[in-house]
Amino acid sequence: MDLPDDVARYIERSFTIEGCRQVAACLEKIYTPRVLRSVLYLADGSVSMLKHYAARAQSDIREIVLAAEYETGISATPMRLRDMSLPFGHEQNLGPNWQRRGPAKAPRKVLFHEELIGERFKLGDVRYVVLKEQTSASHVFLRRYAELNSRVVKLPLIFVLEQLAETIEMVG
Repeated sequence: MDLPDDVARYIERSFTIEGCRQVAACLEKIYTPRVLRSVLYLADGSVSMLKHYAARAQSDIREIVLAAEYETGISATPMRLRDMSLPFGHEQNLGPNWQRRGPAKAPRKVLFHEELIGERFKLGDVRYVVLKEQTSASHVFLRRYAELNSRVVKLPLIFVLEQLAETIEMVG
């Protein structure tokens, strides 16, 4: 499969050499540039997340594109922030910082997922810790520690619960 130039550059910039080989294997069944960009954007440099989103793209492309292009939880309807049909870094894309990831500012302070605060899990060499402030009902904000870097990431609630399934004790 021939990757668009911007996608190939994005992969080289975001993944290690070993990761690039795994990325190519994960993306070989995705045929449209918009879905390729969406999966890569959501993976945010993590091969394990790339595998997750590439598998999800096989069953429901709309869900992946919606998650990559729109921000939910800010208003009653999803707000479009990015356009994955345009190349990464396109000057006419929506907003100057459309590739920057980070927690969205909620219009009011409502905290979710209090029972998950401080929970930890690992995916390969990367550690994740659930942050104190959770402003989304459908996503969880975590601190991602990889090698010497750390940053805040937003992951789908269901994915985080799957990772924590063995460590969470159900009280009933």
